[in-house]
Amino acid sequence: MRLLTALELVVVLIALHAAPSSPLEAVCAAGETTCNLGGGLPAHQHVALERASRRRLLMAGWAEATVVQPPQFVELVPVTEHSATGESVVQRRVFAHTACADRAEWRFIWPASLTEGFMCDDYAVGAINHDHCASDLGYEFEGGLWLTALQACPVACATCCSISVHCDEAPNPETCRQECSTSRSITTGGETVTVTDEFEKYLAHLDAHTPTVSTATGAWAMLQQHKNGVDTALTMNRTLFQVVPFEGGVFVDERQFRVFSATPLSAVRYTSDGSAPSATEGALATTVRFDRSVVVRAMGYLPVETQRTLAPSNISSVAITIKASPPIVTILECTIEGGEVLRFSAANPYANQTCSLAKVEIKARESLGRLANLTRLRYAVNEPDPGASNPQGQLRALLSLVGPARAEASSSDANNATDSAGDGVGVVASGPTRVSARAWRTGTMPSDAVLSPVVYLGVGQGVALGWMGTVGHWKMTRLALTGQYQRPLNRDQGCQERQPTNISPAGVKDAASLLGSAMLRGPACKGGVWDLDYTHSPNLTWFMQAAMLPSDTSDTPTPNTNSASDTVGDLDALGLRFDTLNRGLYVLDDVSMPLAEGMMPLETLSVEATLTIDTHTRIALAGIAAARLDGPSVSGVRYGKGWSVGYSVDLFTDSVTFIFALAVNGAELQPGFGGLVDVKAHVPRGLLLPGQLLHLVCVYDGAHAAIYLDGVLLTREHMCAQASCGAILYPLESDGLYTGGRRCSVTLGVIDSLASGQLASHQGTLRQVRIMKEALNMVQVQAAKTRALDLHLAEIVCSPGGYGLYEGLEPCVLCAPGTISVKLQTVACEKCAQNFYAANAGSMECFLCPDGFTTVEAASSACTNDACVLGTHDCDPLATCRSANSTLEGYTCVCARGFQGTGRRGSCLSVCGDGILAGAETCDDGGVRVGDGCSDKCGVEASFECSQSNGDGASVCICSGEAAQCCVSAHGICLRDVASKPHSTLTKSACLSEFVRCLTAAEQIAGRLESPDMPSLREVNSSRLSGLTRDVPLSRVRPVESACDPLQLARCEGLEEKCGRSRATEDQCLQLQASCLMAVSCWPLDQGSTPPPFAAP
Repeated sequence: MRLLTALELVVVLIALHAAPSSPLEAVCAAGETTCNLGGGLPAHQHVALERASRRRLLMAGWAEATVVQPPQFVELVPVTEHSATGESVVQRRVFAHTACADRAEWRFIWPASLTEGFMCDDYAVGAINHDHCASDLGYEFEGGLWLTALQACPVACATCCSISVHCDEAPNPETCRQECSTSRSITTGGETVTVTDEFEKYLAHLDAHTPTVSTATGAWAMLQQHKNGVDTALTMNRTLFQVVPFEGGVFVDERQFRVFSATPLSAVRYTSDGSAPSATEGALATTVRFDRSVVVRAMGYLPVETQRTLAPSNISSVAITIKASPPIVTILECTIEGGEVLRFSAANPYANQTCSLAKVEIKARESLGRLANLTRLRYAVNEPDPGASNPQGQLRALLSLVGPARAEASSSDANNATDSAGDGVGVVASGPTRVSARAWRTGTMPSDAVLSPVVYLGVGQGVALGWMGTVGHWKMTRLALTGQYQRPLNRDQGCQERQPTNISPAGVKDAASLLGSAMLRGPACKGGVWDLDYTHSPNLTWFMQAAMLPSDTSDTPTPNTNSASDTVGDLDALGLRFDTLNRGLYVLDDVSMPLAEGMMPLETLSVEATLTIDTHTRIALAGIAAARLDGPSVSGVRYGKGWSVGYSVDLFTDSVTFIFALAVNGAELQPGFGGLVDVKAHVPRGLLLPGQLLHLVCVYDGAHAAIYLDGVLLTREHMCAQASCGAILYPLESDGLYTGGRRCSVTLGVIDSLASGQLASHQGTLRQVRIMKEALNMVQVQAAKTRALDLHLAEIVCSPGGYGLYEGLEPCVLCAPGTISVKLQTVACEKCAQNFYAANAGSMECFLCPDGFTTVEAASSACTNDACVLGTHDCDPLATCRSANSTLEGYTCVCARGFQGTGRRGSCLSVCGDGILAGAETCDDGGVRVGDGCSDKCGVEASFECSQSNGDGASVCICSGEAAQCCVSAHGICLRDVASKPHSTLTKSACLSEFVRCLTAAEQIAGRLESPDMPSLREVNSSRLSGLTRDVPLSRVRPVESACDPLQLARCEGLEEKCGRSRATEDQCLQLQASCLMAVSCWPLDQGSTPPPFAAP
């Protein structure tokens, strides 16, 4: 059966509205939108007649249309039904034969209602539309095709025999189709059945012509079983779909929908880049799928081949926003007590174990396929939302949650530290810990944040450290005063105390909450005011006083006159006074426990103090902070362990000496006894006035000890003979230093462990003391100085977009372009990842580069599509890429000096003879003549050595072979110059004369001409020459005394031609001629232009 062409279909559609298509339609009055036959017709017939009337009106509308219907965005949605068990998709058990089957996605549809129209079932034999199979033109949504019902519904329209592929391939197709359409009798199970149904005829005919199929096993038999409710190989579930409008919205990962115009035979083009579609611009639309956020604009038109003119439709549009699906966060491993590693999987998930180290995997969902490779990830620890401005991983990220017991050297900024063992990024945390994560791709919204299971990280196995590993931070302010110290009366060793000790407030809080408060204890045996009733005896408020601040108007410090209410922050511009009454504060009596718990500085150390010193009085030694235990001094060697920061004031030398004492592993003098080494820095006493506020920092970085005063490095010394000096030594119970019950204490304002038993107390005030496990660098020290001396230690946090090198506090610096900070109190800015940028300083967000643009590297301030910058050009490695907006590609390629070509990959080739050594050339003398040492292929010739003049100029080649051969080469060059310059005064005879001179300059020319292959005069048929005989070898030629005879000269010149006809080489012939000339004394031959002298052999 021949299918209708597009033109014929249009003609049919135009004609259909003029006459009724069926008896039922004829009943309805023209122009009515409904049709009521009355007479008690069943309800389904009323519906059918109404739809038939609407078809007729639709046909008329199509025939009279002047413009294409606007495109519609639709989806094929499964039909669902509700039941007691919930909602389910409606499916139908159907019999489907691949050779002839109805298309489930075909619809005869009109624009007014997508849910109405007709499907293939409406065209079956006996149905109201069966007579319209050849005329009704509908849209097949799966393939995006306009088909008649006859084409789309061959089973319903009973045309399987007409379109049978089997008959198309038969010798006589028409006879085959007639046979296929003929009723037949089939005997099966003892019964004879007459087949009259068109589809059954087709199946039976197909079975009859399939050799391997019998009546009982063929497709016809399967259809009978299907009708009886028995499933067969051709029985399948078909989901029922309905066509519904697609109105856009927010979708996860990707979205597919269909675009069509209800005008028959129309086509649709769409754009998603903001441009307007037309009949020639945009992609042809059928089924479209997007995995990024876009606005789709579509326009319908009639293709030229329809031969009907309708104006293009208006533009329809729909917006879709794609949101990435959230990543999967999985706990992979948990290291428990004893070092055992538990590994988890989907079948064996993490189950609330306490871990010292937990490995967490964040990855894109594998079901995303290719989209997974485009996915970017961002995560955070113990924050509900990681943000989505800058990716920390693509496709997959591995995170190590490090418990406090395994994190001695970690800090709160460990998010940026990479684990050296290859376990991904390490983050220090403690207690219940969760990881939050988001995913996104270019052109999409970030996913919803997801949270990992709660991971329990070894609480009690260690401690979480503060900034730069802060283990103790004491701020000497009224707000920091706390606690009470009590002890009973001391009557030992003659002590006659009258009152028990009761000091309140007695402590300065440790802002780090690790080492503990620094306590005022008073003398071990009280007397004087210390032994008064506690209401009258000293406490810490006695020693709080105004500190000295630098003057704003002069270089000379003046006492601070501000009241507490006039200053910024919680320090109230006060300090704690230390003198003969307040001899020091005690933090710990023994460092053994905090050392075991990882709280004491070990590999590195920083001690910061803000203080004043009473420089008007002599001070032998004063302590600022200490954790040391002294041993004996033997032969000038001072044993001991730990560290201390102190100073001395010498009135005789008029200097203040700052002393940083350390005992480190690389400088231990005797095992178990350590060895204290003093690092000293001397400052003239006149620069440090009494009451002047100072900022002191002492740093040990594992090799060097340094002392900084007011941000200036005073001294830096290596602490041992090795490159690395190792850890700080602290006393152990096994040490000899522990004899007598002595312990290593942690003190502020005093050194209380000297071998002499004396106290080395500070004389002045302390505003703050901070002990850190990490080594501060110069920039951090200077930021700390600014905080202490200029900002009066005010704790003003840095805002997002900036950072503070000192704990994220003022002084703050704006993040440089290409970096961001997204939180308060950031200590370092975060780099924008590749393909993200931050244009300005102080940015709080990295922005994704537009489509077609990217960044050269991470931490970029701008995106570019410059192929030269990005390295995405097609230039040859030997070419330079130059940006050129005037070209289609946006760049041009220029071959490097010494190369020629288009500049595109593989085109740049070296140019021999341009005087530039390039590529595979071993020489380039600026020419291409052979014999001058550099060949026409720019290779060094035999017996020559070439070098570059001025390093990169033309090659200069010098003959390095035998003298005679060098003369031959030079003569060849001369002859080529004669040939290439016909108007030059240089002659061939002049070249020969210079050649003879060259040979003469060589020693024993005749002897050099001896060769087994040298021809005799007889062999070259030479006539007798004066002074020569025919049989005498040329090697024995001797000059004659006669003057040059023209006849003899002509005979010598004739040798060149005769020699060329012999076995001799060109060089041998040339030397033969030269020998002849010398023998008859006929040179020089030419008095004209003389060639350049040949190179001396």
